[in-house]
Order: sequence, then C-alpha cells, then structure tokens
Amino acid sequence: MALHCSVSKPVCLYVQELCPGYNYGDRSLCCDVDQLNTLKESLQLPLQFLSRCPSCFYNLMNLFCELTCSPHQSQFMNATKFKGENVTEVEYYIGQTFTNAMYNACQDVQAPSTNVKALSLLCGKDAQDCNATNWIQYMFSTDNGQTPFPIIPIFSDVGVHGYTPMNNKTYACTEGLEDGSGPCSCQDCTAACGPKPVPPPLPPPWTILGMDAMSVIMWLSYMAFLLIFVGALVVAWCCRSRTITSEYGPILDSNNLLSLNSDIPNQENGSCCETLGERFENLLRTFFSSWGSFCVRHPSVVLLGSLILVIACSGGLIYMRITTDPVELWSSPESQARQEKNYFDERFGPFFRTTQLIITTPINDTSIYSPYFGGSDVPFKAILFKDILHQVLDLQLEIENLVAEYDGQNITLQDICLAPLAPYNNNCTILSILNYFQNSHAVLDHSKGDDFFVYADYHSHFLYCV
Repeated sequence: MALHCSVSKPVCLYVQELCPGYNYGDRSLCCDVDQLNTLKESLQLPLQFLSRCPSCFYNLMNLFCELTCSPHQSQFMNATKFKGENVTEVEYYIGQTFTNAMYNACQDVQAPSTNVKALSLLCGKDAQDCNATNWIQYMFSTDNGQTPFPIIPIFSDVGVHGYTPMNNKTYACTEGLEDGSGPCSCQDCTAACGPKPVPPPLPPPWTILGMDAMSVIMWLSYMAFLLIFVGALVVAWCCRSRTITSEYGPILDSNNLLSLNSDIPNQENGSCCETLGERFENLLRTFFSSWGSFCVRHPSVVLLGSLILVIACSGGLIYMRITTDPVELWSSPESQARQEKNYFDERFGPFFRTTQLIITTPINDTSIYSPYFGGSDVPFKAILFKDILHQVLDLQLEIENLVAEYDGQNITLQDICLAPLAPYNNNCTILSILNYFQNSHAVLDHSKGDDFFVYADYHSHFLYCV
C-alpha cells in the first residue's frame, strides 16, 4: 500500500516528524500509517538515548526510514522468505560508508541515567565491543525482542548481485542539521570538544656541575655543619686538656679548689654560678625538709587542705556544657558559613538529611532468567531473589509505619521526612528498588503465563524498569 504525502497534510507532517531528512513532496511512499506507527513505537528506546545527539539520531532514522518507506527499496532490498503474501525475511544492502558514519556519530553518546554509553544498551553488548556492523546486526535481529522478522544486513560500497547499497548522506556529530539543530554536545561527541589544552612545558632542571642543585646544596650544608661541629669538639677538648690534668684530681686531692669534697670554708671563693647553685640547693633542702616535717606532724591538716583545694579547683565543672550538635562543634555562630545557613533555613526550610539502609545477604546463589521477549539470559544474584525482596519490603513498610511519642504527641515518618510535593502529595521520598513494584507484595508476586510456563513475572518487570 502506497502513502501519498500530498493526500493528507497531517500524514505529511507525520512523515516529516519520523523521517525529517526526506523531502518527498508529491511522490508516493512504500508504507502506510500503520507501518509508521509501528516504526515510531519500535524506536522509542533508541529515541530516548540517541536523540541527545541530533545528527546521530538523524542517521539512525535514515536507516530505518529507507527500510520502511523508501520508493527505491527494490534497489537495495531483497525479500528472501515468504509466508503466504507476507514477507518473513529480507536482505538489506547497506553502504559501508554509511554504516561507519552512523556508528562514528553515535559511538560517544552517553546515557546519563546509567552513566554508560548508549551503545551499551542498544548493541546487545558492552560499548567497547560494539562496532559499526554488529550494532546494525543486533538491531535487525529478532533476538532483541523488537524486530518482527529477520533482516539480514549486507555491507558493501559496491553493487552486490545487482543491488545498489543504500548509501544516503550522513551527518557527523560535529555538524548541524538543515532543520536548524546544532551539533552534538562535547559530552556526546568527543570530536566536538576541540583540542585538549596543552600543558605548559616543564622548566629546565636546576643543576650545579651537572648534578641536581638541591642535592648539591644539601650536601654542602651537611658537610659545613659537620666540619663546624667536629671543629668545636676538637677546640673544646684541647682547652679542657690544658686546664684539667686528670678527671680524678678532685677525688685524689680533696683540698683542690675544684673538689666537691673540700670542707675548708676559708679556701678561695668559687665562681658566681657555683655560689648561686650552692645557695639554691641549700634553699631546696631546707624547704623540703621543713615541708616533710610539717606533713608528718600534721597529717590531718595536710589531707583536709588538699581536699579543699581539689574541690575548689573542680568547682568550675558546674558550668560545663557538653556540645553534641555537629554544627556547633565545627562552626562558630558568627562565622560566614553559619550566617549563610541560617539565611537559607529561614527562607527555604532546613535541608533534609539522607538516611541509607544497606542490605546484604549471605546467600551466594545466582539464578538465570531467560527473557520471554528474547535476548540473552540474565543472571540474578541472590539479593534480587523474590523471597528476599519480600523481606526487604516488610522491613521498609515497618519503618514507614513507625510511631514515636514526643511531647505527648504521636510522631510518624511523614511528620519528619522530606516530602517535596507537599501539601498536595505528602508521601515521603523513599528511594528503593521496591518502588518498581509500587511497594506492594501483590505487584511483586504478579505474573502472567499459561499452564506450561510463566513468561512474565517480577524478573521481566524489573528488566523493563531498568
């Protein structure tokens, strides 16, 4: 069935929305409205990620629009299998230049929600293992759960078996489109980031006689200090050897002026330092002798006085206040940070505090789930087993239903939690995997199937959500 764009203006706009690069005018297309609707529904997932980069998505839509609506399909498409009047398999001859250009425009597009490249979600394997050909092969395979029948891509820039490969014009991620869309952002297109800044050249090394200058200076400083220290020791030893003939002289001759055993008071006076040292020693001996005698004669007075002194020194403890508020511990009330915080709290309310609950399981088993909609098997670790999710949901619901008494009133989680949509929606902000199942045991247990096998349960629901 042919679609004529000039028949209906809304249909024409619909074609331009899905295939903006086509300007068919009054020419007929090899598709109908139902096929366009199917095309739009099938491309919702790529649209979600690749539309961030207009040129990438333009090239992708060009690939599928030529497959669906091109009036020149006979030049690059060959129907190889039929079932009645329906085609069940086709060969699609695609230019290698077009294939490489489409991949180059899309290879850096990011999926911010998962912090990975979009091709990791659209290629059936990790982005680093994806290339221009296996990406298209995966999109055209029935294993992805979206393709209604096998489409076999054949990549070549020259004619094959009488067919001319589709090699339409493509746009690089650094180019804008004719409809006014700009080039892709630097985040989604490495080539659009421009050259990386060149770091300034390193300064030439500072050397002395071909050696590192700091090492030379440190060695010279160390040698100078060593020479001065050794020289001072040698000079001191020489001076001492001239004035003192023997270290045992004061013991051998108790009448020597340098002897400590000299008891003759009329001998020649010592130096000033020796006199002060002797007087200080005598003062200490007299004081502690008197203090010891007093403590022995009046023990009760000493003990009572010590007790009174300790009590007097400890009296200031009645003014001690223990601070446990971290805000008071780490910021002064007059600091700029505290003033800005008070300004924010007065106008917007206090900022919420996030509480996390990290749940693990000692079970190390892994179950393999085969998606009913096609695709490779998916391993589910024990933390995602349904019975464990039920236990987590029980704990979550118990926390939500906690009630505490404060100042004679019952306080619930809704009274203190963050509810950004209040007062229209007073539900607390709870980020949990059970949100995928509306925090309901019934939804978690929901499944669809027949008498032979279950083909849709919480596994498929989880994979669809993530």
